[in-house]
Amino acid sequence: LAVSQINGCDYCLAAHTAIGKMAGLDDNEIVDIRRFAPGDGRRRALVEFVKHFVESRGWVDDADVEGLRDAGFSDGEIAEIPAVVAATFLSNWFNHMNQTEVDFPEPASV
Repeated sequence: LAVSQINGCDYCLAAHTAIGKMAGLDDNEIVDIRRFAPGDGRRRALVEFVKHFVESRGWVDDADVEGLRDAGFSDGEIAEIPAVVAATFLSNWFNHMNQTEVDFPEPASV
């Protein structure tokens, strides 16, 4: 949700909103993630890191990574972040290029 918000991918925002709801997120939690301000400490650490990671084009420092560890993320989970970000970029760009029709309910505005 955070990466698709940065990239402005309407298709992925709609799809990931629907998937997020199936995973147990409510509308407020989804909007908070898209605003990069979720209330939960662990989720907030992840969303803030992802936003910084994308905006800095991957140039993060040890303190940024340590912030994820402090929030309870394992090294394995941290190692997965670039892969998920890259896969989301690919999906966003594919949908931009192909102007994919949104076939999910429209997510709330942020």
